[in-house]
Amino acid sequence: MLTLGIAVYNKGTAAYGAVSVLLLIFGFIWYINAQKSVDVLDGSWRRLMVYVWVGVLGSYGLLLIAPSSFPDGHGLSYLFGAMLLAVANDSGALFTGRRFGRHPLNARLSPNKTREGLIGGTVVTLLVAYSSCR
Repeated sequence: MLTLGIAVYNKGTAAYGAVSVLLLIFGFIWYINAQKSVDVLDGSWRRLMVYVWVGVLGSYGLLLIAPSSFPDGHGLSYLFGAMLLAVANDSGALFTGRRFGRHPLNARLSPNKTREGLIGGTVVTLLVAYSSCR
């Protein structure tokens, strides 16, 4: 995943294909040389999910700050803006849900999340986005 981040920062989106193919090749070599019998499909699926979740999505953050993507430096502003809105949403949902939360959003998946928290997080996010664009 470090290889993907460095390659995307230096070469742009063209690096995704090459690094993904290398991941597949070395992953199969790893399973062929395994000391004990392993389920190749199950292990490959898990490795692929971690690669996409951490590597690919994380490398988009590096792509935003890469000089080749935004030579004028606006990519860093976009990255910080996305982080600010994520924090605003989480904080708004937490405090609104704790104060006014009565109706569970989905009790089976997450018993502490409420509809009121969802609405509060959305409202706070929209207010922060609006105030930062002015």
